[in-house]
Amino acid sequence: MTTRSRRSYDHRIKKQVIFPGNPNLFPELESPPSTARGWIRQGMGDVVALDDEQEVEAELRNRIIKLEYRVEILTAVLRLVLALLRISGFKLELLRLPDAASKRVILGAVERARKSMPLSSALRVLRLSSARYHAWIDGPPR
Repeated sequence: MTTRSRRSYDHRIKKQVIFPGNPNLFPELESPPSTARGWIRQGMGDVVALDDEQEVEAELRNRIIKLEYRVEILTAVLRLVLALLRISGFKLELLRLPDAASKRVILGAVERARKSMPLSSALRVLRLSSARYHAWIDGPPR
């Protein structure tokens, strides 16, 4: 009769798998997929730890994992939207927006984007020239 040995896993590894709910997080451990799914299903049990620094580090790692996942999703959504814009042929440089409300919507979006990215990058995504953007900002000629 052959007996399989049971492997023990560090509680921090379990916690990092349970928190985001991703059973494929540590492929290098070569653990059975059912093990990680069981951890996720059962949740985290009681653990006695020596110091809080390890806990803070584990929480930060979990947050990074979650944020990386969100970035991955947002990148995919952005690629889909940009592909849709490309195939539709839509370009602000060829479209006239005579009403002020439409311009305010675009200018508001650019201002929100400027908190996270340079103005030139935001204008490039919109395919809006810098000259046209500044003309909209300055308003009608006097």
